Amino acid sequence: MSRHSERLMEIYDKQGRLEDYKEELRTYIWDYWNDNLDSLMLLKEVSTDQEWIEFREHYLNDRGRLYRFELMNQEQLFGRLLEEILSSHFKRLDLIDCYEEGLKSYDPYRVRDVILDEIQHGMESVSVRDTYRYLISYLKVLEDYPDGKVISQKVATGWKKDYPRRKAMLEEFRKAGF
Repeated sequence: MSRHSERLMEIYDKQGRLEDYKEELRTYIWDYWNDNLDSLMLLKEVSTDQEWIEFREHYLNDRGRLYRFELMNQEQLFGRLLEEILSSHFKRLDLIDCYEEGLKSYDPYRVRDVILDEIQHGMESVSVRDTYRYLISYLKVLEDYPDGKVISQKVATGWKKDYPRRKAMLEEFRKAGF
């Protein structure tokens, strides 16, 4: 069905049937789950501003859509993106990593605090060297935020004091320059 829909869109486009093309593109994205960013941007190009906002909101409100975060980033809906990341229950640091540039420009203090909370929470139960390395790398990321160098140093000092028997952690701190 998806291939037939693509072919139908090509025909409509060649014939200049904009409304039919737009409707088929909506069907292609919504009904056949071809919600890649290119398709979404094609729909944006052929829609009026109001149509696009309605479709975008409908799309973003469907939590099953794969490109929700990417669309929020591209549309510069950074406040909403940050809220979505915060309501996510997994991989918050990875999501912040993906969209850090926009989020940081939107609210660097809040993003900094989210990163800090995540690494603090992660350190409570970690016991694997790779995870230490991962969490400590975010202390380096924090240094690029307001008051980040002071905060990173304070956290590193606190962890060294709180967990003096975690040899792998201490080695990773030395490697990272803390």
